[in-house]
Amino acid sequence: MPIKNCFFIFVLIIFIQSTLLAQNKIPKAEKLQEDVGDIKFDPKIDKADFYLCHKDFIIQYYNFGTSYNGGGRGIKDFIYKRYHYDSAYKLATGFITIRFVINCKGQTDRFRLSEIDNHYHPTTFDNGLKRQLLKICKALNQWIPGKDSKGNIYDSYYYINFKLVKGQILNITP
Repeated sequence: MPIKNCFFIFVLIIFIQSTLLAQNKIPKAEKLQEDVGDIKFDPKIDKADFYLCHKDFIIQYYNFGTSYNGGGRGIKDFIYKRYHYDSAYKLATGFITIRFVINCKGQTDRFRLSEIDNHYHPTTFDNGLKRQLLKICKALNQWIPGKDSKGNIYDSYYYINFKLVKGQILNITP
């Protein structure tokens, strides 16, 4: 058999094998979460009377310019002035991210906290540290809701990320 035919048969075998052995790794649509990253209302920790202009359409803060009075510097200054180090936090090295919703009136709720170590593995930090950072973030009260080019105001998600080294805040990314 000529080499050209052998090559063709080899390619055909590889194609058939890959087609037969290939698995569809994409999950079926009905098994996917409807909205990745959305913060669903939790009656145990969220305000029942928290008003949303469009409860089924909460945008990301960067889509329509949701901001804080004083910008990122205003957020950082607010937090740094209120944060108090405690020796109980000395093992806290990694990242804490606090996500929340800013409504169309500039009010906040639905705070969620996640924590990872320096190797990006889930971890658990001191409860006092987490409570303090949540309390500070909840006290931020000069939010400017996002608007589109027509002036329509939107609810939006926002997050603040804390980089911690031995319980000290090394950096804040608002």
